Amino acid sequence: MNGWLVYDEENIQRNEHFIGFWMKEAQRRGISLALIKTQDIAFGICDGGPFIQDRGGKALPDFAVMRAAHPLLSKQLENRGVRVFNDSRVSAICNDKRETHLFLAGCVPMMETAFVDERHFACPFPFPVVVKASHGCGGRGVMLARDEGEYRVALKA
Repeated sequence: MNGWLVYDEENIQRNEHFIGFWMKEAQRRGISLALIKTQDIAFGICDGGPFIQDRGGKALPDFAVMRAAHPLLSKQLENRGVRVFNDSRVSAICNDKRETHLFLAGCVPMMETAFVDERHFACPFPFPVVVKASHGCGGRGVMLARDEGEYRVALKA
């Protein structure tokens, strides 16, 4: 059995320990696991069907562990018969904070949340507020806005 552990190149270094864990456990179980960078994968439609190419020429795996937020790439792997963890549906929901909130609304308690972008300058909640990009992850891009000025700066960031 062979698999791909898929990461964006910029996240590999900060996840070295976790990647090492995956590689060690795969080896212990007799699974061939390759670390694949999303930047090394080309995919699309060719001759009327989906194609995926790895720059290293690796054959498609039996499974892929997606550690990158790429629902379209996950879907393409699924279309080629590869079992993907987290699959494209989970990736589309969980890697977009807005989709996550919409999916879980009414199921679990959540903070009040407004879906805004840099064009919206009126804050719908009393300050202070937390501003986070919808596709942010790992605690990056989170800002505290104590007033309207900080809110505008956070939205532009």
